[in-house]
Amino acid sequence: MRKISKKLMLSCTMFFFSLAVFSQNAVTGIVTDSKDASPISGVTVTVKGTKTATQTAADGTFKINAPANAVLVFSSVGFAVMEVAVTGNTANASLVQVNQQMDELVVVAYGTKRKSDLTGSVTSVSAKDFQKGVVNSSEQLLQGKVAGLEVTTGGGSPGGGSRIRIRGRFSKCQ
Repeated sequence: MRKISKKLMLSCTMFFFSLAVFSQNAVTGIVTDSKDASPISGVTVTVKGTKTATQTAADGTFKINAPANAVLVFSSVGFAVMEVAVTGNTANASLVQVNQQMDELVVVAYGTKRKSDLTGSVTSVSAKDFQKGVVNSSEQLLQGKVAGLEVTTGGGSPGGGSRIRIRGRFSKCQ
């Protein structure tokens, strides 16, 4: 009887200890620009040392589950990376703009690569290409400017959905 009560006591202690150690808090906050305090959307918020991440909304707010003693890493293109320790349930960040020259990068399905290291075909479409002619939708902006891109509209009604295919109907990717 005494052995059973000791084992039960040890099991309960281990259970409650593990709950305390692995408990996650819902951490919320807002990310702003240090220059004018305007909210920044699309900032990646990551719990340091884990794969847990989220992005800020259009108003700069975010919500992420993190341990009480976690460090959040804030990163976005054009801003310096910032680390903030979680205190309580909030963590606000004010990012500093960085003007640096970037290499030509290509976003591929599995990450990013330098354009010089890429072995496939790459098409660049700049803002100047979109200023020519009248366009009804963003899909039409790309049509005819990217080789192998097929844009089909469903139904023809205003605001109707479109299907975008790269390499056409006979692509191995379908």
